[in-house]
Amino acid sequence: MAVEAKRFSYSTEAGTISSSLPYLPLTFNYRHQTVIASGLLDTGAAINVLPYHIGIELGASWEEQTRPVKLTGNLAQQEARVLIVTGTVSNFPEVRLAFAWTKSEDIPLIC
Repeated sequence: MAVEAKRFSYSTEAGTISSSLPYLPLTFNYRHQTVIASGLLDTGAAINVLPYHIGIELGASWEEQTRPVKLTGNLAQQEARVLIVTGTVSNFPEVRLAFAWTKSEDIPLIC
């Protein structure tokens, strides 16, 4: 059975230090809320990371997310909790995505 390959476009953030890094357009859904965002595409990341404001825009409550996640590296000092959302990239089917949702606003969305 042949599998049809699909491609999706990504962009770079012009005018930033990370302008050569790929950003992926994503549509998130959680509790009947939808947020469209651009996430740093990091295929080597061990976990997806969601900035606080995106979780709030999706209607998530920090207090309701009780499962902690330990981040490492430059994010090791950030408190994070598990948040499961659904997401769509381009015209691919919607999938469930697990994120380390952190209270930090100083980090990019990492996918």
